[in-house]
Amino acid sequence: MPEVVLMGDDAANVAQVKDALKDCDSPRDVFGFHDDVAWLAGDLRRSRQVADIIVMGALETWATPWLRRRVAQTLIRASGTPLLILPYDADITWVHRAILGWTPSPEATRALHTLIQLAEPGAAIDIVTVGDTLHQCGREKDAHAEVKRHLSRHGFAAEGHWIVNAVKPPPKR
Repeated sequence: MPEVVLMGDDAANVAQVKDALKDCDSPRDVFGFHDDVAWLAGDLRRSRQVADIIVMGALETWATPWLRRRVAQTLIRASGTPLLILPYDADITWVHRAILGWTPSPEATRALHTLIQLAEPGAAIDIVTVGDTLHQCGREKDAHAEVKRHLSRHGFAAEGHWIVNAVKPPPKR
C-alpha cells in the first residue's frame, strides 16, 4: 500500500481517538503508527518506550488479526509499558476491582504503580501470590504486607491471598 495511504489512515485513526477523548480532563497525547507490516512491531518497540500506558483496540477493530497478535506480543515482551487491550465497544472507566499478581520483581512493581493510576479511589485490590508450596507462599507475606500498606496509603482496600500451585512441574532429570 502506498505510504501516503498509510499516513492518511493513521491520521484519520488518531483524529478519531482524539475526538473520543476530547472531554477527558487528564493530560494525554495520542500517537499512531503506520509502516509496512514487517516493521510495525519493531517500530512500536523502539518509538514509544516512554508512555504511561498503551491502549490497544479489540480484535474486531483490526483488519489484520495476525498483525494485532504480533503487535500485542511485541509490546508485552519488549515495551516495558503497561498494555490495556479493550474489548469491543468498551469504554475506558476506572477500575473498581482488580487482582494484582505479586512476586517481588520489577515487573510486578511496575504493574502495582500502573494499577494505582487506573483504579478508582477505594477500589478493592486482591494481591495474589502463587507458589509451589505453602512455605514458598509464606515467604512472600512480608512483601504482601508492604504492598498492602502501600495500597492502603493510596486509599485502596487491599487483601492478600496465597495460592499453592496444584500443577506440579515434571521431575528434573
